[in-house]
Amino acid sequence: MLDIINVRVSTRSNAFPGSAIRGINEEVVKLERVGVKVYGFHIGQPGLPPSKDLLLEFTKNMLEKPFEYSMYTPSSGIEELREAIAEDYSKGTQGLSITSNNVSVSGARLRPY
Repeated sequence: MLDIINVRVSTRSNAFPGSAIRGINEEVVKLERVGVKVYGFHIGQPGLPPSKDLLLEFTKNMLEKPFEYSMYTPSSGIEELREAIAEDYSKGTQGLSITSNNVSVSGARLRPY
């Protein structure tokens, strides 16, 4: 039997907005239920397979350097990706000037700080 624990959640937690992507996903589910075909670029896996050329290049790289392409990425993300994101943010309309040290990429989430 589970014991119920009373947990008081801070009222300040209500200031955090809900996940926009989750809201989009809920709308997609509603559309699919009424028969609308939705191509899933909104969350997780895309609704289209990768190209044959991309799969061949990936397979070639895996066979040539299996340990380089099958290892965990660094906790803060792949350096080249972090550099590209920092450069994009710095030259974009965001008005930010950041370096890769200010960017963390984990899974599908980007966190400039």
